[in-house]
Amino acid sequence: MVAAMPPLLRDLHDWVNGADAHVVLVDGDEVLAFAARMRHRAHPQRDLAAVYPAGSDDASALYNAVRGRRNPLKVRIPADDTAGIAAAIATGFKERIRSATYKVAAYKFTGDTGLAVEAIEGDATREFLDALAVLYMDSHRWDPPAVLRRKYVRDAMAAGAQHMALVRDAAGEVIGVGVAHASDDPNVAADIALVGPLDQSHRDADAITRALLSHLATFYAFGDAPLWFEIDTGEGTNEALARVVTPHASPEEEVVILTSD
Repeated sequence: MVAAMPPLLRDLHDWVNGADAHVVLVDGDEVLAFAARMRHRAHPQRDLAAVYPAGSDDASALYNAVRGRRNPLKVRIPADDTAGIAAAIATGFKERIRSATYKVAAYKFTGDTGLAVEAIEGDATREFLDALAVLYMDSHRWDPPAVLRRKYVRDAMAAGAQHMALVRDAAGEVIGVGVAHASDDPNVAADIALVGPLDQSHRDADAITRALLSHLATFYAFGDAPLWFEIDTGEGTNEALARVVTPHASPEEEVVILTSD
């Protein structure tokens, strides 16, 4: 049996293979700490960073080593790692948003919402892909993405879709979009992250979200497996989805996302 790679070395291996720059502190053959920075092509405004200090004294040096001069950095730190969050803040980072996963029984979202939902049968249409792109951009105002081409949206956001739907206004314009993806977890019915209004400031933002969730949840309501959501909370995120989903479950795997700008 091959021994499992220690977490620090596993993360280091993943980051070094994709990083633009990295710094490692070693003691002989032992990895004590490391930091890495890499570009995020879908979000070119900021670079991704990972910092694993051996102690609080190393954090400042590691952050500065990968800070670079090109772009500001963003880091994801587990919400329960108070020391790590404090170390990032001490070196000039500030909290932007929080992100967590939620598991909710599908039946909690079913029911008549009063809004008509249009199912997309077969392959994703251009209209659907364009709506997904608008939703993604509007729910990532805190970290604006690059221009999203339809091929990227199809491959990154629509691939693996089990059910897709739209909501239109009285004039026939798309005002909401949702997609349920197949899950890799056999204990989860579907992954649902891209659901909501195309404009978070829409007066019916929550109603649009509830209507889409009700439609998508209908396909899973008679099973025991829950729906899985990844929810960002904070300014510039999908606040409508957060308002509708978070009252139904406790957050899991919560992380704090901080940036250096």
